[in-house]
Amino acid sequence: MNGDVAAALPATRTERLATLGSALVAAAVLATAALLTPNPAGYGTHEALGLPP
Repeated sequence: MNGDVAAALPATRTERLATLGSALVAAAVLATAALLTPNPAGYGTHEALGLPP
């Protein structure tokens, strides 16, 4: 325990693709939320996405 930090291994191609996929899903959710117009009643906004009441 002399304070050395273990070297991290580089990410594999699969790990990088999984990270990219996760980032794209998160960006899609945030973009959808940003484009939705809130319902003035405070509920029912999910219906703008075509979801049932």
